[in-house]
Parts: sequence; C-alpha cells; structure tokens
Amino acid sequence: MLNLHKRRRIKKALLSWPTFIVLLLLAVLLSKATFNVYTEARITREKLAERQEYLENLAKREESLSKELERLQSERGLEAELRRQFEVAREGEEVIVVLDSNEAAAAVPLNEKKNLWQQFIALFK
Repeated sequence: MLNLHKRRRIKKALLSWPTFIVLLLLAVLLSKATFNVYTEARITREKLAERQEYLENLAKREESLSKELERLQSERGLEAELRRQFEVAREGEEVIVVLDSNEAAAAVPLNEKKNLWQQFIALFK
C-alpha cells in the first residue's frame, strides 16, 4: 500500500505544472544551444570556403609572380621590361610610326603653314 502511495505521489509530481514548466524551460534552453551550434557551424563553413578561395588566389598569384620573375631573369625579358616602363631605346635606334591608310591620307605635313583663312575653313571640315 505504501508503495502505491509513493507511485501516485511521484506520478502526480511528474505530471504537475511546475515540472512541466521546468521541462519546457530545459527544452527551450537546449533548442537555443543547438541553434547556436548550428549557426556557428554555418559561419565556419562559410569562412572555410572564403579561406580556400583566398588560398587558391594566392597560389595563382605565386605562379604568375614566379613566371614574371623567370622572365625578368633573362636578358631579353629585362630589356623588354626596361623599354616598357621607362620608354628607353638603345643608341642608334629610331622610332617608326605606322599609320593606317585612313590616317595616312588625313595626315597633314608638319612643315605646311596655313594662313588664318585656311585655319578657319579647317574648323568646319
């Protein structure tokens, strides 16, 4: 009989409102903790993807820089880079300007002088 009363008391205590509220509060806290872990995992995956992309970009840059370094270590590459950056030429080299056929026809000799009337008419051409 004592055993039956204990069972009823335990059953009544487990099915009471305070127990329900405590269990509900515990479920809410566990749900929040689970959501936080999920959010952190998602952020970590995104950061991992960004870092992998950054690492790939660095590898590509390293490859291009090593090719550029290899090119600059040769005599021809060094000369080409000097010519490109500083627009220098060796002694005796001259500049050749290549014009299209349309540009050649429209070109005016440099030593030809125009009077004021010809300059005024040239404005409307």
